Amino acid sequence: MNKVLIDQLLEKYWDAETSIEDEKLLKEYFHGSQIDEAHRAYQEIFLHYSQSTQLRLNDRVTLSEEIVAAYENKQGIIVRIRPLMKYAAAIIFLMASYGLFLNLSDQQLTSRSSQYVGKYTELHEHEDLDEAYAITMEALSFLKTKINQTEEEVTSPMLPISRAINKINQ
Repeated sequence: MNKVLIDQLLEKYWDAETSIEDEKLLKEYFHGSQIDEAHRAYQEIFLHYSQSTQLRLNDRVTLSEEIVAAYENKQGIIVRIRPLMKYAAAIIFLMASYGLFLNLSDQQLTSRSSQYVGKYTELHEHEDLDEAYAITMEALSFLKTKINQTEEEVTSPMLPISRAINKINQ
């Protein structure tokens, strides 16, 4: 074949611009016996393409004993521990969450401003009526304060919306 034609076809081939007919011409050229010295380096590539299409992977692949031994040596303690790491991470996460929960609950208990927080008081029916009244009033006052705080937290973001609705209704 013409060296100039093959050079043009190879250039088109490397630019991925060849047609099927062009690739057939290249395949015939590189499978032939009259290959120019300048094209000998490309012969192995085109021969590999034709040989790789004939390979079948249905055969069972056996590995040499050296490869198997090298793989087994790589499976050291790290590979055996790796599946357990997710359980260790979960346990650490649960312990940290529990510690955080205990810390927050202790802070909430100590932040309450009542002398009766965390205490149990047993009163008899007729005895200590004044103390029972004081405890009840303090508990109701504490409850009222918490309700007012919650109401403010809920209604404060809605103030701009209610103002806008009032302007629309005017």
